[in-house]
Amino acid sequence: MRLSILFTIVLSVLYGCSTPTALVESRKDKPVPLNQAAAEGLPGNMVHDERSGFHYNFQYDRNSLYINLAADDPDLVNKIAYFGLTVWVDKEGERNREQGFRFPMPARLPVAHRAEAGTGRQPGRADGGTQGTGARTPGTNPGSVLDLAEDIELIGIYGSSIRKVKMRDSRIRVTASMVNNILVYEAVVPYEMLGWGYNPVAAGGRMSIGLETGYFDPPSPSRQAPSARRPDGGFGQPGRMPGQYPGRYPGQYPMPDQVRTGQRTGPLAALSRPSRLWVRLEFPGQPL
Repeated sequence: MRLSILFTIVLSVLYGCSTPTALVESRKDKPVPLNQAAAEGLPGNMVHDERSGFHYNFQYDRNSLYINLAADDPDLVNKIAYFGLTVWVDKEGERNREQGFRFPMPARLPVAHRAEAGTGRQPGRADGGTQGTGARTPGTNPGSVLDLAEDIELIGIYGSSIRKVKMRDSRIRVTASMVNNILVYEAVVPYEMLGWGYNPVAAGGRMSIGLETGYFDPPSPSRQAPSARRPDGGFGQPGRMPGQYPGRYPGQYPMPDQVRTGQRTGPLAALSRPSRLWVRLEFPGQPL
């Protein structure tokens, strides 16, 4: 009994230390859109998590939660743009992955040029692992990929397990774009989508937000049929995303052995691990 109690206390301490708490600001006046504010650099009210690379800020009003994110690390930018970002919303303030949304969805891009496929490089990435101009692979830089994103995946919203809809048909409004090499991300989440009559302040201020990017995971030789081509001209099988296989990884490299070597030690190594962050929200007058 004493061991179980001690174990519970240790877990609670570790959870509290590893999960930052963010004060949610009341949105009284309509602020300047984040993509306009980022034209002069990252806004000063955004908190930076060094481990994951995310910059974040949260606001609320009577009807919605406003999620403001930014990323200036090239690898984090690429993971969001090419492999997608899932935002989890937990009404209990824990780390449950029952409700949330994924936007952007994993990108579907053309086959990489042979020169890039042979070296196992991410399309549009320079040799040094920094974001390139995309001139060698037109239309596949993060900005152009984000501009094409139009689908959002709703998870556990209105009782549905997973449902993909067009952004225009979703009450969750999300925008993501590149501004001077900074990826800016804004989402408006109505409380009613999380549960009828739900309000985080009235519910005691318990809420947490989880961020989880997709990542690069090429198919193993056993999962890839030789010389197999899909109708879109790509190679291989869908790249692995958290929990399932919802999309194809960019580039569709035809040499999985070389690519998997680069995944472990090469320029793709940083893209082969998801970036994750959980933040517990503290509403004014409602300490957690």
